[in-house]
Amino acid sequence: MSDVLLNQATPLPWQQLIQEKLVRLKTDTGLAHSLLMGGPAGIGKAHLAKSLAFALLCRQEGAVACGQCSSCRLVMAGSHSDLRWIQPEDSLQIKIDQIRQLVGWANQTARQGGIKVAVIEPAERMNLNAANALLKILEEPAADTFFILVSAIPAGLLATIRSRCQQVSVLRPGRDQALAWLKQVLPVSGVTELQTALHLAAGSPLSAFELLRDGRSQGQTELLALMTQLVNNKINPVLAAKQALDKKHPQDIYDLLYWLLSECLRRYIYELSGGGLSPVLEETIVVFSAIFSAEQLLLIIEQVVLARRLLIGTGNPNQEQLLESLLIQIFEASQRPINKALVE
Repeated sequence: MSDVLLNQATPLPWQQLIQEKLVRLKTDTGLAHSLLMGGPAGIGKAHLAKSLAFALLCRQEGAVACGQCSSCRLVMAGSHSDLRWIQPEDSLQIKIDQIRQLVGWANQTARQGGIKVAVIEPAERMNLNAANALLKILEEPAADTFFILVSAIPAGLLATIRSRCQQVSVLRPGRDQALAWLKQVLPVSGVTELQTALHLAAGSPLSAFELLRDGRSQGQTELLALMTQLVNNKINPVLAAKQALDKKHPQDIYDLLYWLLSECLRRYIYELSGGGLSPVLEETIVVFSAIFSAEQLLLIIEQVVLARRLLIGTGNPNQEQLLESLLIQIFEASQRPINKALVE
């Protein structure tokens, strides 16, 4: 996420009420010393954690940090001694040494004379040893210390850790609010472009922002066009797999296929019509919906999930062969007569 966005001391528009409630609980001494912020990826949970940390450490009373006091200036400079941000280092895991250092810091007196705040993000990346080390300090937290755990997969945490945290559910904003925010931060983007990115991001505005900021939305539409060619028998699966891997990171390909197939299935079930998306996006959905039955979509989704699991597992599969196999299955299914039995 953009440093400009994360350095802001104020919550995102759809998070203001949550932060106000949490700060009010702190004022009323009803805020737990361990919070677990859970919710979908790309909605700004880490941003809310930092904004809340600003507010808790601020020397002025209020739901939002003042941004002017000595504490706020230290936070903005990244040098506040009573704030710790724990993330994976040099690997995909948060390791026990990081948590041991955090425990040592938590047992010290606040150097600025107030409270201490530690953010662990993403919390599900703690390995087992690190999680057990954290559990000990969560069982008996210091009176002046608050822990904020951020996770898109709360179920990936130890049940004993979850039980010691106050649950904070962070939800996606409504579509209109998300689009208004995207228009504000990306004023040069057109409405259709914003709607398409938000759709591809499953309604998560920060994920949509990253798609547009990094130019990845163009790669998404190119990949969707390639899938349309595949099912229309205009390109063979082997060449399609090679071209797809030239355009995208492998995991992004499976995520996009999962989104496409799920969207087609959603339209089948709820009898929805399109509108508001880019022509390429809408064309791909229409083509796939016309070619595949609901039953076929469900079966292909299972294969996409299986292939993605193999990709991110420890088996180190051949990426090109794995994708070729999946695209061959999609191509072969597209050549069979459609069976509308499940939707009639």
